[in-house]
Amino acid sequence: YQRRVHGQSKYNNPEQRAALMQSQDSFNRFVETRFRQLQVATQLDLWQEGYKSIEDIHGIITFFKKTPPTKQMMEYSEKLMKVFWVARNYLFHAYAFLKYYNLHTIASRQSKKEPKEGEGRMLASKVLLSVLCIPFWERKNASRTQEEMFVYNIAREKNKSLTTLLGSSTIPTRTSLLQDLVGRKVVQMAAPELQDLYRVLEADFDPLKLCHSLPRVLEFMDKHPSLAQYIPILKKVAAVRMIEQVCKVYDTMKISEFVQLCPYYSFADLEPLLVEVAKSGYPGVYISIDHQAQTIAFSDSVLTCDTLSSQLSNLNRRLESPVQKCVKATSGPIKPTRFSPEFSSNLIEQLEIEREAILERHRVIEERKEIQEQHEIEQMKDQEAEALKKIQEMKDNEEKRMNEEKALREKRKIEEMEQKKAEAESLALLETLKMNHTRAEQRKMPIRELERAAKQNQEEMLVQAKKMFLAAKQERDDRLKRAAKRLGWFERACRDEERPLLQERWVKQQAKEEEMLKETMETKRKEHRLAWELGIETKQRLGRMEEHWNSFRDLLLSAAATQQEVTQEDKADNYDNEETEEPEAEEVEAPAPPPPSEP
Repeated sequence: YQRRVHGQSKYNNPEQRAALMQSQDSFNRFVETRFRQLQVATQLDLWQEGYKSIEDIHGIITFFKKTPPTKQMMEYSEKLMKVFWVARNYLFHAYAFLKYYNLHTIASRQSKKEPKEGEGRMLASKVLLSVLCIPFWERKNASRTQEEMFVYNIAREKNKSLTTLLGSSTIPTRTSLLQDLVGRKVVQMAAPELQDLYRVLEADFDPLKLCHSLPRVLEFMDKHPSLAQYIPILKKVAAVRMIEQVCKVYDTMKISEFVQLCPYYSFADLEPLLVEVAKSGYPGVYISIDHQAQTIAFSDSVLTCDTLSSQLSNLNRRLESPVQKCVKATSGPIKPTRFSPEFSSNLIEQLEIEREAILERHRVIEERKEIQEQHEIEQMKDQEAEALKKIQEMKDNEEKRMNEEKALREKRKIEEMEQKKAEAESLALLETLKMNHTRAEQRKMPIRELERAAKQNQEEMLVQAKKMFLAAKQERDDRLKRAAKRLGWFERACRDEERPLLQERWVKQQAKEEEMLKETMETKRKEHRLAWELGIETKQRLGRMEEHWNSFRDLLLSAAATQQEVTQEDKADNYDNEETEEPEAEEVEAPAPPPPSEP
């Protein structure tokens, strides 16, 4: 059952969409169906299917722009609480619990019934405990820093989608949830033991006694099964809060003394917790463990510009009040001081240096932001490539599954066709046995028994029919072999008889061919003689023309020779005339000699 495809097909037509949006009955049916799916999925611990049903419910509410009754919304929030608890998303588990508490309060007001004694206190205790158990050192539960304001974060986008399921537009944080609890006075309504726990974890500062005050609260939670599920995570949160407060007071501490601060954990349990907190980058917590010296260092060996600036500002803010009191007690009214020119010039130089340092710091911050953005983009590309790879693998697996199903269907189809073919062959075999055998042979064969067996057991009948068919075929083959032997003997006898006849015929044929050859040779000889005689006659006839031919040839040759001589003489005369004309032209064209010069 494809949930999303079904929903899309319902909403594709605009007319159907308009009708659905105006129909309260359609909305109720859709919501009831999805809530039933959600109930069954949570009962069977199918949390992924339950989350899909929750998404469908939210999509229906958004599509119809209507809100289900308060009881259904309470059930919606309750299932979300369970899903987030199983997914270990304690932030949204607490947020869903707070939504459930608000809806429960609204439902009690609408019903105008007084709640049972202790029911409201227990519910407020659960809400407070779920918020206190949020791991505050994890980055996904912290508020957004200024550096992350323009950085794309996949986890944050995922939290946005989870926030929309709870009907909100802003991502909750542990701090915002605690402020909401205080504003709604949920802390005052909780059990006294949990109020003390809130004060120890969030208000007081006593790292040496923080974890020692926890066993009394744990005993109270053990008495109530609905609160017992929060004990492991509460121990962890209290230990991390103790570590945070110790970091603000101590620089180093022995491991044995540190273990005494948390009586319910051994150092084997605390060491991975210390590593986790140090890796999370929680501000103000710097931890290094020296196993050789059996000590834990809580100070940062490298002071960054941001850390030093924050420490100096805190020192200035805290010393400002006592300094003012000391000044007022020791001196009279403050007179306005006049600064010397040297002091003013030094102050201007110092301000310029600080301004350049601030600009340099901003430049470094921008470079770090660019590097972080590039790193986030690369991570996003890698995640997209991995997601595409997973999608491709899913497509390949689906295609492989479909091919396997197709091959299985074809195999079944082939088996059915073979079975039908076998049945048809068995029936055809029976018909063949009936047609190809005489009545006497059919009496020997139990064909009617085979027909009765065909109605009862097809395979057994087919086996018996094949045996009978093979036996009949063997008998026919034996008859054919005997007939072939008789035919071979008859052929051999015929050839023995015809051998002398063939020899006599061959002798007659050879004599006939010799006579035909002689006749052919005689005919060719006569034709050759006639052709020779005709050639002699033609030669004699042409020989009488030889004298005339020779005289005509001599006449033509002499005429040609005479014509050639006349032509050569004409060419020689023309050549001599050209040579005599050229010198005369040269004498005519020669210039006159120059006149003699006077003395």
